Amino acid sequence: MAAVILMAISGCDPFGAAPNLRKSSDRYRPVISGYEGAPAFVENWFYREFGDQADFPEFTADGAMDRMNAVADWVAGIDYTPGEDPICQTTGETDAAGGGDSSSLAWLCFHAALDAGIDGVSVEVAEWADGTELYVCVWRNAGTTYVIDDGRLVTVASYFDDGGWLVYGFDADEYWTYEVVER
Repeated sequence: MAAVILMAISGCDPFGAAPNLRKSSDRYRPVISGYEGAPAFVENWFYREFGDQADFPEFTADGAMDRMNAVADWVAGIDYTPGEDPICQTTGETDAAGGGDSSSLAWLCFHAALDAGIDGVSVEVAEWADGTELYVCVWRNAGTTYVIDDGRLVTVASYFDDGGWLVYGFDADEYWTYEVVER
């Protein structure tokens, strides 16, 4: 019984179904915005170097959906081989491989989308029951939540069709966690 309660508190469904999540009403703002409360790693995201916006192409498509698809396509086309593309090397955690991990890709999508004038973009962590975690770029538009997945926009429901859920996220102004909602 204690294991079931612990799993429910931690956001895991002990019976294998993905939890029903919503953003926690207890939202925090990063310290850099003048508010205290965000975890230190979130602060670090906003102090890290990232690709110079001059390196971003002009995303001039009409409509936010078309521009967001152009961002997803552009990021998917970058050569992530270590040492090949400097825009990749200056995003994400610094490591010997030169970037290209999921945090680098999510961060690059986030900044390219902001540069293209797209609102509602965040970096979030996706988690699956087996413990796998990935950073993803999430876009909320007209009541639908999308994830950039391999150069295309997919709904969160499609992205997690094999299970999984969002754990926490942040943008330039806020940090949030998700809480399990009773069904």
